Amino acid sequence: MELVQNLKQKKREYDYELIVKEMGLGYSEDDYFIYHGNTEQCNWVIHCSVVISQLANFIPAVLTIIHSKNLSFRLVKDIESANFILQDKVGNNTFGQVISIYCPYDFSYSELAEELKKITSLYKGPRITDLPGIGDNLYVEYQGKEPFHPDMWPFKVSLPKPFDEFKKVLFGKYMILNIVKEDRKGNVFTGKYITNFFLVKKCIIKQGKYLMWSDMKGRDVKDRLTWQRDLLDRLKYIVRVPKVIDLIESEGDTYLVMERISGDTLDMMLREIYAERTWRELSSDKKQFIISVLTDVLRSVNRLHDHGYIHRDLTPANFMINKRGELVLIDMELCYSLSQHYPLPPFGDGTIGFMSPEQKEKQTPSPAEDYYALGGMMIAMFTGIPPVRFHIDDKEELQTELFGKIGISPLVEAICKCYYNAVDERPDINAITQVISAISIS
Repeated sequence: MELVQNLKQKKREYDYELIVKEMGLGYSEDDYFIYHGNTEQCNWVIHCSVVISQLANFIPAVLTIIHSKNLSFRLVKDIESANFILQDKVGNNTFGQVISIYCPYDFSYSELAEELKKITSLYKGPRITDLPGIGDNLYVEYQGKEPFHPDMWPFKVSLPKPFDEFKKVLFGKYMILNIVKEDRKGNVFTGKYITNFFLVKKCIIKQGKYLMWSDMKGRDVKDRLTWQRDLLDRLKYIVRVPKVIDLIESEGDTYLVMERISGDTLDMMLREIYAERTWRELSSDKKQFIISVLTDVLRSVNRLHDHGYIHRDLTPANFMINKRGELVLIDMELCYSLSQHYPLPPFGDGTIGFMSPEQKEKQTPSPAEDYYALGGMMIAMFTGIPPVRFHIDDKEELQTELFGKIGISPLVEAICKCYYNAVDERPDINAITQVISAISIS
């Protein structure tokens, strides 16, 4: 009996539809949410945000209040849906909105908000920066028929000013120049700073927004960026990586400041090289360049393995060629240390087309994960096309497609073997290097 109860409790922690059923509430559903009551006729919606590791306790606590007041709500269906919502993978302005409470026109919004604040103060959640906040993890959205005016604000806290995400200067020493990549989880900026010798230098500033990338272990983006800083400090003696300048926090967000590499990503260079051409149509110089870079990639990955590290995100976008023609590894936060057994579980997933089945299943990393990804690297480097556009799960079809693009049988065979599900059947780096070394340029 106790085992049955434990299993039932465990299921409730991952499937929130069960909680709604146990409360005897009627509902409808879509791919990600459960809906109870009338979610159309309301003035204000209160959205609740919480990290994924606290969901199992947070949801029953909030639903108890909602149910006692007979309010309509929208709730994530299960832990997988919650993860999508918290990582902004669904869109439709649903980021962070784990529970949304729909308040009717004649309702006491302020009283409900104060009651929710007492309950939710025990929890933490990522910021929903495009909505006004009324608590640490409570945000409100006006959906009334009349145009909103500040006099209509019904909550005890003052109407907050819009959250300023783009600060020009961090800690008085790093000036942000441009946004390289805009992302809900954290932006990437170019910046500049003054060294101790009063020289002005450029840098890359990688932002991790408050509580983003939170996982079931309670780790978030701060842990990832801290790991990346520590990792880059160790790897600078092993492979060529950007120099770490600083790791700082500002208003809950974490910023990793790194040396700016002058050059282009390998991804960008491959697009320029191929430009509607195939391997057969490239000049000998272009072919030799690609083989030379791939050889450097293999050498770098081999050095990582020799020192007990698994990369776990080998893609052309994560390598740069600097102005001296040297290969630089630029994004290492998914890397795993075999000697430290850290991070465990490893951080995040890799990239589709490069990510092995065992990596998807979050198994303990091994070098075979990188052998699989090297298959994707070779597809991209010898075709100019991302591996996701090939039939990588059908080896016969993949072999046919690749031979038509590349025309080198031993290379095509090695690529296909990299995609074997059986990890011990994938070619290791030495075997791949032998195949690459034997390619004749003509």
